[in-house]
Amino acid sequence: MSETTDLKELERRAYRSFFKDGIWDICLGIMLLSLGVGGAISRAGIARGYIIPDLHAITLSLYLLSMAVLIGGKKYITVPRLGAVRFGPARRARLSASILILAGSALLGLVVFLLFARDSIPAGWLSARTLGLLAFVVNCLVVFSLLAYFLDFRRLYGYAVLWAMAFPAADAVAKYAELSRAVSFLVTVGALASIMLATGLVLLIRFLRDYPLPAQQSCNGNA
Repeated sequence: MSETTDLKELERRAYRSFFKDGIWDICLGIMLLSLGVGGAISRAGIARGYIIPDLHAITLSLYLLSMAVLIGGKKYITVPRLGAVRFGPARRARLSASILILAGSALLGLVVFLLFARDSIPAGWLSARTLGLLAFVVNCLVVFSLLAYFLDFRRLYGYAVLWAMAFPAADAVAKYAELSRAVSFLVTVGALASIMLATGLVLLIRFLRDYPLPAQQSCNGNA
């Protein structure tokens, strides 16, 4: 029994070590920044219409950059230092549940973003706008909290709050700081995204220091 418990604890520690590199933090920061940039462009009136090539090109580019950071970072930074680990059935089930949660969240988030960020809901429809904003906030809090639980990634609880604050805070800044909606959206969402980006960069630098490549360890040992 004790041996089984020790193996589970070792697996848990190995699993958690994959979140020490800060790559997930950077990825989520870039994703939130893409919403800020896209929303600022739409509010500035740089692009018109419901389907906008310029707006979508920028937001899509940032989103693809976040995916490239996540996939490339894990492949070329994390795995070479920690090795590839095959987790047990229970852990793999939690990962599968996380993927389903992300897929559902992405679909809902896309719908809300297209309606809210593009001001597709008339300002007079206060109830509709409020419901759209509430859907975004609840989606962020619920989804990130579920991911934090299933992934055993505790920083996501804090990021749930940062993401949920994005749209309400941007509107509040525009209202009370007498800034244009485009500027307030970019500054507010950018500030929230920068918290995740800064956290990720600090963790990444620490990770590179604490987990050098095996070849570097060999060279240091021979020296």
